[in-house]
Amino acid sequence: MIDYSGRFRSLVRHRHGLTRITLIEYPGPDDWMAVKRRALITAGKRPRNSPDSEWIERMLDCRHSPIRRAMYSFEIEDIPSNTATHFARHVHAQPYVSTLRTDRTPPEYIKQAVDDLTKAMDGDLAARCTPVSMILDCNAEALMIMANKRLCMTAAEITRTIMQGMREVVVRATPEMKRHLVPHCIYCGGICHEYNSCGMHRHY
Repeated sequence: MIDYSGRFRSLVRHRHGLTRITLIEYPGPDDWMAVKRRALITAGKRPRNSPDSEWIERMLDCRHSPIRRAMYSFEIEDIPSNTATHFARHVHAQPYVSTLRTDRTPPEYIKQAVDDLTKAMDGDLAARCTPVSMILDCNAEALMIMANKRLCMTAAEITRTIMQGMREVVVRATPEMKRHLVPHCIYCGGICHEYNSCGMHRHY
């Protein structure tokens, strides 16, 4: 399902400026029906009716493979380059990040991120916080894992802020996702599994 109404947009403020997040695609009724069909085929069954909110919630709760059929796509504009790499590391998400190469990018597209505009436009010399844009595609399971890691208090502050903006737009589109897009310690019932705990919950 594609939304152009602006309902699923979020503007995130951080110390390097503003980042715009738009949920450009998200699962609709046909997609959740496809999820249900894949879940039931493993038991030799076929769906008799469309999945309701309770069924979606239960499928998300157990995190079984059929939820990978539910896809989300984010357009993230003016995200600091080094922060974009935090989201690009998730192996089951597919990022498409704008280049900083001067032979590929119009100079007017790249904003001045450092005092010397020439350096900002040079992909080899650009500051780590140089704003880029990206589209990030991920399935429901990958999105939950991403939120578990990127909402953690040990994650970088800007990364957490942008993940919160992503969570905000997803919950508007799929309310059933709300309690699954949380820090990992909360997902694990109040137990921290990080190597260095922030101290919010008991360490494993």
